[in-house]
Amino acid sequence: MKFTTDTYNTLKEVKWLLIRLCCMISGGLAVSLYYTHSDNWKFYLAIIVIALLLFVVIDLLLKKSALKYLCGIHSIDYINWRGEQGRRLIMANRLEYTSNEYHKEKQWLLTSYDIDKKEVRHFAVKDILSSEKVKPSIL
Repeated sequence: MKFTTDTYNTLKEVKWLLIRLCCMISGGLAVSLYYTHSDNWKFYLAIIVIALLLFVVIDLLLKKSALKYLCGIHSIDYINWRGEQGRRLIMANRLEYTSNEYHKEKQWLLTSYDIDKKEVRHFAVKDILSSEKVKPSIL
């Protein structure tokens, strides 16, 4: 799976929808057992198990996508907080949903070591125009 911001955000939304679905179904299961004492609990339980399995698969895909992107050295085209476009050579370290002094609103920030500036920098994922993995032999 190719890692993009849209893919990552979509998978995160689906993951949280599955959590909500499990909660709603669990409530339905409790009500069904309390009021009817019927065998509907097996149906509800099967749906909860399927939703949880989907949740685990999506969680693994999210982690695999993020880890695959974070490993190695990347050359990125990036627009900084002042609106200036440039090319950076980075070693990505962490992806987190947060804000900082340059990115005031909460958003996905890629914490990376900027090889050219020899400093740790935070790149807004929405401002990364393109990215390509750099083969170590080029360096």
